[in-house]
Amino acid sequence: KECKISDKPFPPNPTETTRSTDTMKLAICLSLLSIVVICVSVKSDGFQGKECDKLGVRRASELLECFRSVTISEGAKTDILQSARLMFEGFYVFKEIARDSPSFPPLNKIRCDISKELLELGNRIVGKSMSSWDFHSEVGKVLLKLNDPHVLLTKPDCYKGLFIQPFDLEVKSDGKGGMKLFVKDLNAATKQLRFPFWPRNVSQVVGQEIVSINGMNAIKQLMEYSRQWPISSKDPSASFNAHLFLTYQLRNFQGYSDLETEQMTYKFGNGMVLDIPWAGYFSGNLSTCNDPWPIHTKRGIDSEIYHPNTQIIPEELMAVGPITVSEISSDPDTLVIRITTFALTDAVGQIQQLLPQGRNFSKLILDFRLNFGGQICEAFRLLEYLDPKPNGIYYDMRHAENLDAVVGATNFYHANLPYWSNNYWSEPGTNHSFPGWFAPKKIFRGGVTHNYTQVFEMGNITCSQSRKRSSLHKPTNFFSKILILTDGTCGSTCAHAATLLRHNRDHVRTVSIGGLAKQESMSYTSFPGGPLLHSYYILNSNIWLNIQGPLVPKTWPTQIDLTFSVAELYRQRNSTVPEEFVFYPSDFRIKTWPNPNSQTDTSQLYQKVNSYFSKIKPFK
Repeated sequence: KECKISDKPFPPNPTETTRSTDTMKLAICLSLLSIVVICVSVKSDGFQGKECDKLGVRRASELLECFRSVTISEGAKTDILQSARLMFEGFYVFKEIARDSPSFPPLNKIRCDISKELLELGNRIVGKSMSSWDFHSEVGKVLLKLNDPHVLLTKPDCYKGLFIQPFDLEVKSDGKGGMKLFVKDLNAATKQLRFPFWPRNVSQVVGQEIVSINGMNAIKQLMEYSRQWPISSKDPSASFNAHLFLTYQLRNFQGYSDLETEQMTYKFGNGMVLDIPWAGYFSGNLSTCNDPWPIHTKRGIDSEIYHPNTQIIPEELMAVGPITVSEISSDPDTLVIRITTFALTDAVGQIQQLLPQGRNFSKLILDFRLNFGGQICEAFRLLEYLDPKPNGIYYDMRHAENLDAVVGATNFYHANLPYWSNNYWSEPGTNHSFPGWFAPKKIFRGGVTHNYTQVFEMGNITCSQSRKRSSLHKPTNFFSKILILTDGTCGSTCAHAATLLRHNRDHVRTVSIGGLAKQESMSYTSFPGGPLLHSYYILNSNIWLNIQGPLVPKTWPTQIDLTFSVAELYRQRNSTVPEEFVFYPSDFRIKTWPNPNSQTDTSQLYQKVNSYFSKIKPFK
């Protein structure tokens, strides 16, 4: 129709191009620096004053003044908004259902027509003078209405760094069914960098209760921020946990990073009051803010599914590694495996190397706290390791002009491109390719009827194409009882693993911690979504396949990226509601808020979790 294949020949070997930098590798190696100011030569690009070319630690107010001195052309604003709208219309699988999502309390109900929202944003800001920073921030706020953590507009590469406040936070019960906020410790960035404009006595409030922040009750302030910025989950409790432990005090410039105020005023239980300006750690180059993406050099396809905030703190600063194995001193029959991300290689092989030699364990605590996802095949391999007969997961896609053209051209040219090729997906219940996966079927969602594909499976066909991994060996004795421990933020790939493991076996149960004290039940997973699509793969696919037309998005005029799910996920083949909008309450709930980076808190938590094994029947 309006998307058509041109007469140009298909380019040879379209996937043999350079792999792009992962979206998640945005954070800076803070641990390598105490305080560094590097002067670089910067060409004039509209910004000046406040030494905008300096890197390292700065006041956030100075950085924002520099950021806002970089302009963006009207043409660039128009192209970004139009291309974003065309990408959502052509590839976003939840476009219809997000108009009026199913009701599964306590999950947030979504009512967002994203095409309409982007058009209205264009009417408000096109023709209005504004900085590049403010423009990209406004687009991000519109996308936030989808409450889909897979959806993210990553700001240009020139904005690299973090906004920083000094504390690791923790919540304690007030004994009356409510919560109190405390300073657990100084965070990793504060310990490794120097902030000369912060009060010298900032360390003296460690252990103190925070009574108020900016004049508002501290807990209410954190709850309100979590409500306004639901970047990690549709479950308010899981979103609260994510901000409490991660994103309230450390905010990535390139993600959702607006500051409510230039400084935070904390009032503590001991009567102290501290005014702490937001700090910024900058490692970008503002002269490149209006440089376009070199699309032709990007391979543009990731087999990994990432969450934008997984590495807001660099791995070097995390108190725990991606995989740790430990025991519970009071119960030699329990093994603990903690996995903080699936964005790694050979998770099962790493676990096997860490297992105590010559020991047998019948009980397993699988700790998925703050695990926002990673490579789907790593989750499949873990399931195969823990479950003798793991179930698969099912997908479908949403038909649209651009998607139909890309899939048609891929299979016409036998291009074997991931996601679009007939032999990428397998027929449900088999390990065979599924040529008929793209046949349309009508589904009514969000108040409209639209065509979707047939249900298909990501099985061994796809995962066998991944990197080589160590051979699987079951533990010497199979775990007869398994508890999955989460704080509700177990997202994307992690959500797939937890849900399949929990619902496939009666000897597996879930335990969630923290969250909002007055919320009765809490989800143990977040944003299961489906395979994550990067915008540059859409752009590359259209270029490689020579697809042209008014519904084909233009290449980005600035170095941004847009991500979202291209396929929706089902746990059962005959399900009618995608997993993204289904509420799965945890079996057990512990209303404590242990800091995930505290070894003492973690040890005490494992003792509590271990007591719930008595409520599980062993595997038969």
